[in-house]
Amino acid sequence: MNTGKKAEEFVLAYFKRKGITLAKAGKGEGCDFKSGPSVYVEVKGTTFESIAKLPFRYFTEKEYEKAQSCRDDGTQYEIHLIVDINASQPKHYIIPGDELLDRGKAETVWSLSIRNEYEKFKVKNDVQ
Repeated sequence: MNTGKKAEEFVLAYFKRKGITLAKAGKGEGCDFKSGPSVYVEVKGTTFESIAKLPFRYFTEKEYEKAQSCRDDGTQYEIHLIVDINASQPKHYIIPGDELLDRGKAETVWSLSIRNEYEKFKVKNDVQ
């Protein structure tokens, strides 16, 4: 099972223990799960053992917009961060959506989309 799926299963079990059933959110909804019209949950997971070394910081525009709409209509947006997901006791953090809104910063990310063109950049006859 991949890291993301393990993190989701961990969070689903957490909510189940609290007596809350989460449903998978629709594609492009800005969250991974929801409980009725009042709780929205984004799940981030990592195999890193220490939160200090964590590369966790990126959110999509849809996630930011969902956190904003939750603030606007008084619903709850939570970011569940699961660290060291392969450990017997992963570390679980719940970050309110307001933290994303209040402290998040937009960044420009450059992406090089050449996946179907790699062959034209391949070094030919490279001998070591």
